[in-house]
Amino acid sequence: MASSSTPPPDRSGPARFHSSGGRAEIIVDQSIPKDIAEVLSELEIQRRQNIEKLRALDPGKASTFIELERDLVSYERQFFLEWKKAFLEYTQDETNVHLQEAFSELDRKFYQAGLDLATKYKLLGLTQDHIDLLVNKEHTYSDFICTKERVLNPLINDLLFFNQLQAFFNANQERIIQEFQQAGILAKGLTLETIDPPKYINEGDETHHMGKKPVIVTFNFIGGKIFKFVCKPRDALLDQNIIELFKQINRFSSSEKSGSHALPEYTIISPSSESGWKMSEDLGAISLWELIDGIHPDKRQNASSFIDQDVIKKQQGLLYQKLNRLDAILTKLNISDLIFTNIFFVGLDSDDPKIIPIDLENVCWGKQPTLLEGHPEQVTLTPKELEFIGILEKKLEDLVVRVLPLGTQELLTYAATHKTNEDLTSRSTENLGNQGYETFSRERLKRFLLKDTLNSDVPYLTELRKVLYYGLPHQGIEIGRRK
Repeated sequence: MASSSTPPPDRSGPARFHSSGGRAEIIVDQSIPKDIAEVLSELEIQRRQNIEKLRALDPGKASTFIELERDLVSYERQFFLEWKKAFLEYTQDETNVHLQEAFSELDRKFYQAGLDLATKYKLLGLTQDHIDLLVNKEHTYSDFICTKERVLNPLINDLLFFNQLQAFFNANQERIIQEFQQAGILAKGLTLETIDPPKYINEGDETHHMGKKPVIVTFNFIGGKIFKFVCKPRDALLDQNIIELFKQINRFSSSEKSGSHALPEYTIISPSSESGWKMSEDLGAISLWELIDGIHPDKRQNASSFIDQDVIKKQQGLLYQKLNRLDAILTKLNISDLIFTNIFFVGLDSDDPKIIPIDLENVCWGKQPTLLEGHPEQVTLTPKELEFIGILEKKLEDLVVRVLPLGTQELLTYAATHKTNEDLTSRSTENLGNQGYETFSRERLKRFLLKDTLNSDVPYLTELRKVLYYGLPHQGIEIGRRK
């Protein structure tokens, strides 16, 4: 097995350089804080395991990734300390032309060597953006090592995830086709020709569970028929139950429901919770979703402001009615985080425009809003609607629900760098407490949050039967309980 690419933490303490011209000694501290060093060791073990899993699926890429690790270690040892020392010398005397020229030359070489690596390992996903992250004048040695983790870990996680997905689709192609045919959204009598490699729906979306995020999958059939669907790296039982509730309410008589317009319906398949699927334990839980072709609000908008600003006047009244009713039902279920990425507007040029929420997995107990920004208080739900909503409310206790320690946008901000891990832990602990959770150990939570940050993942917490888990319940990481 290849040797570790991450230098042992606190290898030699401060690295000292005697500056010329009688100036003060320059010290580049090579120590790494103990809490970070411990997580780095865990991540190194994780990466070694992932490389071995990748080797079984794609030995060529596994070997190339090991070469990348070695080259990044050489990149650090050959350039970083001298580059940082030159920068510190220059900032001590910015009028010294010699120091300025020396730093500029090292800076050029450091960056160019990084660009050469990006070219060499382009097929692994290494880019100029990764080099821009590494070549940061404000970095301490510890910062550089942490940033190297934030470069390496997503790359290996991506490679492994995509190979595992491809294996799943190849092994279950007939079952997938049958399921979508039974749902009535794929024609029968088709013969599959090829399956395209999965592609991320949006490259910039946050990842969870070691680099996983939704992908779009394309089945190509003989004769030119193309069928696309979405695969998400999580169970979707809560989402399925909510859509099933919508279907039940839609079948009520007009006197039994609070509005005449249909609630949104679409197909979700959960292989992880059904028998007969060929599943890999390493891949984890997944769900298959009907592809919705619609428009997201702008990132500065919610569903209500989108209707105000981007929908023609004659459709606004209809969409407000649909939004308020949707908001009323989801508010009763404590569904939250329906931000711009989790809302589609469909058929805006038709007589029946639709508002379709996706990712109905986020529950926030208490008085937190759905973030749709409708007016649910204007809707009087009928007794029969409340009865069926109540049935699902009781069922929630036995369903896995996602719990956000912070709002998505705030999570993305705080989890962007290891330097904000203390703040992320404090804010998360406080917000979980406001939601009625008692967390067992702040330091343990802090460690998991840091590990996710160094994986470039957004923290993912879940609840099952009032127990708060870090990650999914089957992983068994209990971190708290709802009071």
